[in-house]
Amino acid sequence: MTETIQNLLHTDPSVFLDYDRALPIFVYLALALAVSIFPLVKACLSIWNTLLLNIFSDLAAGRKIRGLRNKKMLEARAEGSAFKDAFSRYVGHTGALLAAIGLFYLVSKQQYELILLVLIALLALSMLFWIRTFIGFFWAIASIMLLAAPLYYGHGIIIMHVAIFLSSVILVQSVLRAFGELKSSVSERKMNRGKGFFGRFKWIPAMIFSLVLLSQSLYAGFYIVTAFLS
Repeated sequence: MTETIQNLLHTDPSVFLDYDRALPIFVYLALALAVSIFPLVKACLSIWNTLLLNIFSDLAAGRKIRGLRNKKMLEARAEGSAFKDAFSRYVGHTGALLAAIGLFYLVSKQQYELILLVLIALLALSMLFWIRTFIGFFWAIASIMLLAAPLYYGHGIIIMHVAIFLSSVILVQSVLRAFGELKSSVSERKMNRGKGFFGRFKWIPAMIFSLVLLSQSLYAGFYIVTAFLS
């Protein structure tokens, strides 16, 4: 293991990284991370990740289809044991992460139009099965119109930029939420102090899944760079 790490540290990145292809992606990843500083912009863009999280979490927990919820509502309405709750949230985050990997695979194949079509189809299905609020419907319809416009008018450059940026947003938000889950599990540990012997250990499943989620999120970023941008 030590020898492998040393080889990676002494390896020229240009050996496995195509800078001409990777540089624009890194710019969009940095942009997606930068806009997360602004609450309003972050709230609008993070809905993509929230939608994927809700869908996969509900499917994993066997819950009935419900409206689009933010993270706090998702945790407040969770059902079952602490382990089941942590597992369903882990599956939700993992599903969103796999979706990001799939989108970057399409980016590597320059299937930008297909990316927008996939996102439009996801929004259409979500309006039928998951979104149940006026704001959610408004956001979904507005997003479909914004994604469909460049497809309709055939603006290839706009299609490419939008596809790469939204893929970057979903990936960055997946990683940031993995850090958020770890922070929440630590906070849950502090809240359960003084709640009896068993109450003190409710945070353990969440902590385990949070560490696994963070590890796989960081590895997914590394995998995308080495597999799709080389």
